[in-house]
Amino acid sequence: MNQKSQRNLHELRWPVLLAVLTVIALQVTLSEKLAFPYIQIFCMIELVLATGILFSGSSRITEHKNHIWILGVVLNSMMSIINIASLVNLIEQLLNRGFTNPIQILFSGGNIWISNVIIFSLWYWEFDSGGAGRRATNKPEFPDFMFAQLENPHLAPDGWRPHYIDYLYLSLTNASAFSPTDVLPLARWAKLLMALQSITSLFTVVLIIARAINTLQ
Repeated sequence: MNQKSQRNLHELRWPVLLAVLTVIALQVTLSEKLAFPYIQIFCMIELVLATGILFSGSSRITEHKNHIWILGVVLNSMMSIINIASLVNLIEQLLNRGFTNPIQILFSGGNIWISNVIIFSLWYWEFDSGGAGRRATNKPEFPDFMFAQLENPHLAPDGWRPHYIDYLYLSLTNASAFSPTDVLPLARWAKLLMALQSITSLFTVVLIIARAINTLQ
């Protein structure tokens, strides 16, 4: 593989940062009844961490940098905690009939569901085969996820590696179908994480739809 082809296989960092900014925007716009305490302050901290990641590395991910990986894990942990708290608040509001407008219920639930999809995609991206930096520098002997291109190398360019968009698609299909589709989890942590996402997504969707329909009646 020539140097130009190798460069084209290196992952761009901006799709991941765009995903993080989307989650931050969703958290800021969430209803006050569901928002995490002092949400503006925490979102500012998330923005600072995202900016730190942006300026700590190049636009392309070509190697593993431990401090960037740790910043990413801390950032995603904060977003996860905030989203879990928002989901708990949503359940409490629905059980106590805090929301009476079905549009508000669907909007709030959709906000949390979309955030959930993005956050899980970031966890898959951060931990699969040690992270994007490690995937860029070496091919793991035993991958954590089996993508179609890895199973059938003739369907992709030489040295193909999954990028963030592939993990976003994985997360979206898992949250929608509540099961793996074309990407299979191989590692035990991957199976447990996908199972957790499926359960969370199913519970959220069923609860929101049931409460919205009940409100319309």
